[in-house]
Amino acid sequence: MSTNVNPLSFNTSGGNAYTCTACFNNGANGLVWNAVPLWSDAAGYLDFSVDYKVNQQVSMGIQANNLLNTLSKTSQEPLPGVFERYDTYMSDRRVNAYLRMHF
Repeated sequence: MSTNVNPLSFNTSGGNAYTCTACFNNGANGLVWNAVPLWSDAAGYLDFSVDYKVNQQVSMGIQANNLLNTLSKTSQEPLPGVFERYDTYMSDRRVNAYLRMHF
């Protein structure tokens, strides 16, 4: 995701890991490293959409995203080949219905 995470905070912590109070569930006990690569773990999302063409001018449909509430996880690499959990988050499940008209 990035080759240089938190580059501006590097100066404030002297380049050492610091404790992130918002990162309580990252697996590294809240430690965050500066100016290191950030990786995203593989994740699969289940989406659904269907369209129906009523006639030449009108179509309607429905779209649904992240039906399984997939968790996205990121890791930092403070040393080559060493990965520490950085963050876990979930994108909201979304459902949209729409009507399109062409004039």
